[in-house]
Amino acid sequence: MTLNLNNKIGIIGMGYVGKAVYDCFKDYYSHIHTYDIDETKSNCDSIDQLVHQSKVIFVALPTPMKNNGECDTSLIFEAISKINFISNDEKIIVLKSTVPPGTTEKLNKINNNISICFNPEFLTEKNFINDFKNQDRIILGGEKKFIDDLRQIYSRVFPNTPIIKTDSKTAEMVKYVTNTFLATKVSYA
Repeated sequence: MTLNLNNKIGIIGMGYVGKAVYDCFKDYYSHIHTYDIDETKSNCDSIDQLVHQSKVIFVALPTPMKNNGECDTSLIFEAISKINFISNDEKIIVLKSTVPPGTTEKLNKINNNISICFNPEFLTEKNFINDFKNQDRIILGGEKKFIDDLRQIYSRVFPNTPIIKTDSKTAEMVKYVTNTFLATKVSYA
């Protein structure tokens, strides 16, 4: 898929991550569609409407910890399955949620109308907008042809920020390693 820089962007999940993406992209892309279970944070009535109006969709849904300590990815699988079912043309899905390594590959194998890339975020709750605006690197993990398109979208907003392209499993590992490092750092503070 070759993207036009005016392609419409969708964001599913308007928590810290989704809001940060929206706040930074809104000045560069005029067609940003949002959907959240909290209707006050949405400008679309449904995921269906968002999917039909978007070419690139950021998925920023929570992945809470289960009682056994595992990451609960059920909201991610449900949303992406719905996007795949609704979509009648190829879309790029940008997974922003923290997921176990291998999740993006698994999602790509079971969804055929969409291409899923992993793009980790490194935000703090206190400064999430500024953290997103002042990223020191952007990591894009997925198939080359799709992350090249995604790189084009990010380069418009972050022309001076290094963009690192890799496979999705490596990008997912970077997120986990960074989280582990930060948790260790906090424990010594």
